[in-house]
Parts: sequence; C-alpha cells; structure tokens
Amino acid sequence: MVVASVTENRYGFCFVFDEQGRVLVIKRSLTARYRPNEWDLPGGVLEPKEAVEVGVAREVLEETGLEVSALEHVTDGGGVWRGESHTFYYYRANSSSGKVRLSYEHSEFEWHEPLVAATMVRYRPHTYGFAEANKLLMSVNMR
Repeated sequence: MVVASVTENRYGFCFVFDEQGRVLVIKRSLTARYRPNEWDLPGGVLEPKEAVEVGVAREVLEETGLEVSALEHVTDGGGVWRGESHTFYYYRANSSSGKVRLSYEHSEFEWHEPLVAATMVRYRPHTYGFAEANKLLMSVNMR
C-alpha cells in the first residue's frame, strides 16, 4: 500500500493588545499575492520545526516592528485543503514596544476594540480565532 504524504503548512497569528486593550489590525498591501488590501492579524507562515511561540513573535516583529511579551495560546485549528494540511495557531500578547513600523507587505495599521477589529478582518480562519479570543477576554473580565 502506498501512503501519500500530506504537506503540512503551519501559520501563527497574534492578537496584539496595546495598553488600552485595543487589538492591532494591519492592512495587506495592494500587491500582496494573497488577499490584497484586506485587514489582517499580524502573523504568517511558520518555519519548518520552528516553535510556534517563537514563530509568532518573529512574524509580529517582522510585520509590525513590535516586540510582544507574555504570549498566551488562544486556540488552533485547521484541516486539509487541496491535499495539504493547514494548521492555524492563535495567540494573544501585549505589545512591549510602542511604535508600529510596517513591513513592505502591509500598507496601514489601526488599533481597535476587539469586537470592532473582528468585523474588519474577513479571512475565514481568523473568524474562529476571534471568537475564541473573545471567550478568553470575557473569562478574564469576569474574574
């Protein structure tokens, strides 16, 4: 029996919060290969064998110039699409440095209340991430 190997793609994204509890959203450039001109979360493709937390922090730094601290796992999910496995990891963190410096991949950034940010980001996997992050925020606020 021949077993087909499935390519594994891993992505890490972060809900980056400022000191006022707002979430950072970044707009993909008009020339982006995928989802041009869409609002997004900081994050992206994780390197092979890279620890998820390390990759998420690296992606946030590369895309926004922000260092993040106290990464907290929110959720993960994914599935197989076109014969390839896709896993999405979501974290939340506080920005430990203040000034956003966007990479060439993005054209704008804004800080918003989490529910407002959730209405701006349309990428379907992020919808689930926002729902789980909101549950986490609600449980923290209820304590």
